[in-house]
This record gives sequence, structure tokens and C-alpha cells, in this order.
Amino acid sequence: MSKPRTGISKLVAVCCYLVLVSFAAGARRPTSKFVERLDGGDAQTIVVYGTSLTAGGQWTKQVAAVLKARFGDKAVLKNAASSGKDSNWGVENIEARVFPHKPDVLFIEFGMNDAIHERSTSLETAKHNLETMIARTLTEFPDCEIILMSMNPDLKHLILNRPKQSRPHLAQYYAMYSEMAAERGLQHIDLHAAWTAFLGEDVEKAAKHIPDGVHPNGLGCKTVVTPAILTAIGVEHRPDDIPIWPDPPKKKPRQNRQPDVLFIAVDDLNDWVGCLGGHPQSKTPNIDRLANSGMLFTRAYCSA
Repeated sequence: MSKPRTGISKLVAVCCYLVLVSFAAGARRPTSKFVERLDGGDAQTIVVYGTSLTAGGQWTKQVAAVLKARFGDKAVLKNAASSGKDSNWGVENIEARVFPHKPDVLFIEFGMNDAIHERSTSLETAKHNLETMIARTLTEFPDCEIILMSMNPDLKHLILNRPKQSRPHLAQYYAMYSEMAAERGLQHIDLHAAWTAFLGEDVEKAAKHIPDGVHPNGLGCKTVVTPAILTAIGVEHRPDDIPIWPDPPKKKPRQNRQPDVLFIAVDDLNDWVGCLGGHPQSKTPNIDRLANSGMLFTRAYCSA
């Protein structure tokens, strides 16, 4: 991705975006099974499961708001995602985080974090984990609809001028989700394609909608993510139907942040320090003074 260019590449990007907008404006698409059930008057529990793109992404609240406006309390969305997690965590925690909600439909996305090079989660492992999550869900809830999602591109190296990509093979992980959906007859929502059509080669636009290069902000979700999802599942909507909330304030750089809590754990002190009863041969005025000015744990026992 580079600076905006004129010519055929820009024309292609504009045309792709117009197609995306026409879909978001209400073009008819196949309707997801859970939406058909909602249309029929049945209550549905929607569970979303994945990375920080889902755990903190405004798209979940936006989709929930649109569904509630249309179906009332019959559409309930539960967010079971967790920031920083990959499909290894997903397999280990699906019973505890997803199953208690008894999902009628389950959205799954872990490709973004599986693709992080430093984590060494191979494509084969990611595929096996995804197959396991699907199999366990359908064993427990045979009628549950599974929807797989490929999320946005990783643009951190462009927007933040990082020296290299941390997810050099992200496209392969997203392609695996698409292939898995095709093999199993599941729905696949390709947000990566939606983002590619919307952004073209415009770095400034990318920075406006995905400021940190990875996590779309409220505007990015309202403009690209949520319309693409609603269109894919067959929910007609207008741009004004999608709410937006203020994005959380940016965190201060870690090196400039002052600690809120200082926890000191010292081994082999026994109870000879003065604040714990003392010992005739032990004089500890400094640690006694520190203990008196903070919180002292007197029963933090440890088997040795």
C-alpha cells in the first residue's frame, strides 16, 4: 500500500467500493438461517468468539443495536471473545465461554492472531483448531449455525512505519477460513475483501479508519465492518441505522505511565521483620515503615 494513485488502480478501487456500498444500502443477499428464524418470531442467541477485533470492536454493539431495533429482545448478542487470544486459546476455552450461552449462531474469527509470526501457530494448527471448535460446537448444539469471519488486513507496518509485518502470511490464514466454510457448507464473511475494496491504496484513509493499523475504530466499523456483516446475513439497513460511540482514549506510552500499584514480594524473610512480629536479633526499620504506609499481607503462605 502506498500513497493514493490516479489511473486504473484508483478506478478499480472506487468501483469496488461502490459495489460494497450498494450491498450495504440494502441489495438482496442470501439470508442467514438465524435471521430467517428471527423473521419467523423465534428468539435467537448470537455468540461472537475471537480476538480483540471482536472483544473490543464496535461492530458487535452496532450489529446488536440494529438487530434489536428490528427484532426487539428476541435477538440477544453475547460477546465471548478476548483480546490477545488465538485459536489455541479458543479451543481450550470454548466450553467455558461459549457453551453456557447456548448459541443459536456462533461467529468465529481467530485468523488475525493465529497469523502472528512470533506465536508460531502454523496454518495446519490453526486449521485443526478451527475444525475442533466447529466439531465441539455442533456436537453440543447440532442446530447451531456457524459463521466464519476473515477480518481486516494488518496495516501496522504502513500506518505506524514499522520495519516489517508481524503477520506476513495473514492472507493464507484468511483463505483457510474461506476454504473451510466452502468444504463444510458454512457461511464465510470476508471482511478482508470489503476493506481492500474500501481502502484501495489510500494510506490516509486507512489511518483514519484503522488508526493503529490493526483495530478498526468506531468509524471504521460503522463504515465497513458492520454494513458488510449485516448485508452478508441478510439484514436490510441504512447507514443511519448504525450507531457509533466515542472511541476509548489512547493509552499513554508505557514508559511515561506511572504505576498505580507497587507489589513487593520478598522470599525467605520468615516472620523476623518487625512488622510481622520481629526477632530479638532483627532490626528492620525501613521495611517496617514501608509496611505501615501500604498494605501488608500477613498470611501469604507458600508450601516449600
